[in-house]
Amino acid sequence: MPFAPALMMAEESAADDATPTPLAELLEQLPKVAAAGRGMDANEEALAHAFARHGRAAADPLVALLKSEDPEIYQLVTYCLVALKKGDFEPRHLEPMAKAARKADFLIEAAVTEARTTGKLHKFSTLATEVGQAGKHLAERLIALLDDPDPNVRLAACRTLGYLGDLNAWPHLCRMLKAEDWRIAYSAALSLTQLKAVVSRPSLKFCRDHYWYPRVRYAADFALRRLAEVDATKADQDRLGPTVNAKNLESAFGTFDFHDGQLRPLDDLASIPGLTLPAKDAEMKDSLYFARQQDPEIAKRDDMQGTPDLTLPREQELAQARQSVYAGIPSLQTNHPPLYQDIVQGAPEAIKDWKNVGLFGPRVIAIEHEADTTFVAIAAGEWYGGLFVIEPGQNARWIFKDFLKTLLRWNGHLITLSGMSHMGMDYGTVHRVVRDGTKWKTEFLYALPGCPQFGSVLADGRLFANCGGGAVAISPNGKFEFLGSGQKQEPDAQLPESPK
Repeated sequence: MPFAPALMMAEESAADDATPTPLAELLEQLPKVAAAGRGMDANEEALAHAFARHGRAAADPLVALLKSEDPEIYQLVTYCLVALKKGDFEPRHLEPMAKAARKADFLIEAAVTEARTTGKLHKFSTLATEVGQAGKHLAERLIALLDDPDPNVRLAACRTLGYLGDLNAWPHLCRMLKAEDWRIAYSAALSLTQLKAVVSRPSLKFCRDHYWYPRVRYAADFALRRLAEVDATKADQDRLGPTVNAKNLESAFGTFDFHDGQLRPLDDLASIPGLTLPAKDAEMKDSLYFARQQDPEIAKRDDMQGTPDLTLPREQELAQARQSVYAGIPSLQTNHPPLYQDIVQGAPEAIKDWKNVGLFGPRVIAIEHEADTTFVAIAAGEWYGGLFVIEPGQNARWIFKDFLKTLLRWNGHLITLSGMSHMGMDYGTVHRVVRDGTKWKTEFLYALPGCPQFGSVLADGRLFANCGGGAVAISPNGKFEFLGSGQKQEPDAQLPESPK
């Protein structure tokens, strides 16, 4: 039964002396509380707890709501059902729950739409949990998505197949081990591990020995060791990422956007043939350094790894530092007042917190032009920078909202390099700026091995990015070459012994 495992894990409702919120009122609140995204937020958790206090009386109306065609409502209802006790259910509830799971194809449609439009994988991350072992046709649909033109859709399908547990998926996942997008190959190796697909060993060995990116080679070797029933190690967790709420390492399917403990940016950029080295101050030391102080003393005092002057009251320290820093940095408002006003008028939501992001102001990364259209790339913190387009007679538009690191021209397009390296997160992407009818937008092109610190175009025409997980070169047709990392030892030298 699809929901049986969830019911077995349901916790007892917590006792509470307060009068429960009427069931009718909770049912009215449910569509309003249901929120998009991965997992439950605080309001959804509170609602599930409130339903649980009604016990058996809540089972009938919640099971009836499984017929909803809204994926967010469906997701929240399943959470509320899990919050009930086992004794709250009747045998008659199992068939409608199984039927709802079997017809939950709309969840796949919603997940595909989200992956294509945002590049994020929230719905896929919980899809398998929601549908359980709902039927072979779900695995078949996911297998078909492995040929989708969007790499984010292929990635999401690849990850979810590992959760579904259908061993028939193994040859299709083996194909994904050769995907140029390293996230897809990486997730394929973990999915094959989760499926215990021993028959996939030849493909995993080829991936371990030949894949372009060391982290994927490590994941393939990890899969081979686990298939041979060799225990996972602490080194595996350092390389493959955290395992929050996972009982085993191969369950951690979200780890490709976390830092690999053995890889880091390449130090010796002078060793890269055909690379024009950046000016001394052109490369940001860290993704949080989105403006550079010009006063060495201020820079030293306010360095994130330094210690503030505690002899001054904190408010006075901040006020003095802000005044000095804002006077010296290449502030958008100070150095580009017309562009600043255009953005204020056209995208006020982008600049509302620019003066409240610590001691730093907005930093102009690049200004580019296409005919009479102006593109302004800005770094202004984790959420308020990005790419703005200003066309004659129109308000500025905020067309790219990720943490932008580089804007340059490559292969006939304006290209953005973006990402984040912060508190264990380490991801990077390449997008291109395109015209969509009457408006400009950005399209996802490639995933990078971590947050890009510096980007350029090599003399041979390839795109270069020095990332948190090492340096890469990308050919115009999308072929990746790994150019090394700053570590002292080669990644493969860290591999535990694996089956031959």
